[in-house]
Amino acid sequence: MAFAPISPALRATQASADYRWMQLVLGVACMVAAANIQYAWTLFVPEIQKTFGWQRASIQTAFTLFILMQTWLTPLEGYLIDRFGPRIIVLIGGFFTGLAWIIDSYATSLTGYYVGAMIGGIGVGCVYATCVNNAIKWFPDRRGLAVGFTAGAYGFGSALTIIPIANMIAAGGFQAAFFRYGLVQGIIIMLASLALRAPQAFTEWRVLAFSPEGTPVTSLRYYLSTASWFTWPAWPLALWAAWSLRRRWREPQIFVPFAASLVMLLGLVFWTSTEDVALIPLLAPL
Repeated sequence: MAFAPISPALRATQASADYRWMQLVLGVACMVAAANIQYAWTLFVPEIQKTFGWQRASIQTAFTLFILMQTWLTPLEGYLIDRFGPRIIVLIGGFFTGLAWIIDSYATSLTGYYVGAMIGGIGVGCVYATCVNNAIKWFPDRRGLAVGFTAGAYGFGSALTIIPIANMIAAGGFQAAFFRYGLVQGIIIMLASLALRAPQAFTEWRVLAFSPEGTPVTSLRYYLSTASWFTWPAWPLALWAAWSLRRRWREPQIFVPFAASLVMLLGLVFWTSTEDVALIPLLAPL
């Protein structure tokens, strides 16, 4: 059976398609690295209260400031993304995200934690808004899939680090955990940002879902070549995290973030199943 040669235009389109998956993976990596600054905060609050004797409501004001800075500046961040591109915005966001926890590691007053929280809110807001924005631009045909992976990574990322952070707090103190994780998370985001790009022009990506003869591709081979399969490895990770936490389910600071992350993962699976048919194609004939 003879096949027509692949044209240079189709080859270029395929290369661009591969490149956009890399952009999605980079965005997911940034979101995973930025997740702890919000979802792991509860692990530090009891230790901060025990060390300084402040009221918990006063400590949690820092979290309120973080959320305000993360959300209220989104319109400005959207303008800056279109003006300067995703690389510089995520680079700045990664620097601020790492700096926030480093400031927290040295803070000895509520004002110090408030400043760290506001800087962290700016940083995470830059990362979140840019990664979601870039995913939508690269995937105009699969917006739900792209946004689902990107937003889901922000929630699920913390589930992988709850135990390591809790162990580090218990072994070396919360200041050391703030400093080390802040440094690592900031470096990961900044390194990933260097490869982020926005698409130059719209490409009709749906052409990749058809064979050279113009008929739709419905085989398992095609779906395994897309990101649909990437949903499934998340489940073993979730089960591993659940097994690691089996002795600590009654601790709210452990259970609540993990449960929230698991719910987000479940939503991600069903979101991708409607947008990119991640579940049903597994039954399709080869």
